[in-house]
Amino acid sequence: MALAEDDDISVYADNKGAVLITHDAELTERRKVNTFGKHVRLKGQQPDAREVLEAHLDELLTELGRYESIVIEVSRSKVKVCQPQWR
Repeated sequence: MALAEDDDISVYADNKGAVLITHDAELTERRKVNTFGKHVRLKGQQPDAREVLEAHLDELLTELGRYESIVIEVSRSKVKVCQPQWR
């Protein structure tokens, strides 16, 4: 998986019923336009990822449970749900 393309990792995660968590803004923008699976973008610095997830974990889990396919952006201050699209 370390050498796999971003979109291949997205498909793999979706097939396994997993949530893909990333800092990759470009990948997140592609998923916003063509949403499949569950995708979470952590906005901010990588060393802060644990704290950001812990701060919003309950809300994040609630939102992930509401949708079969969704993109969510999480920062220190908020959780932003991006409605599924397909173009």
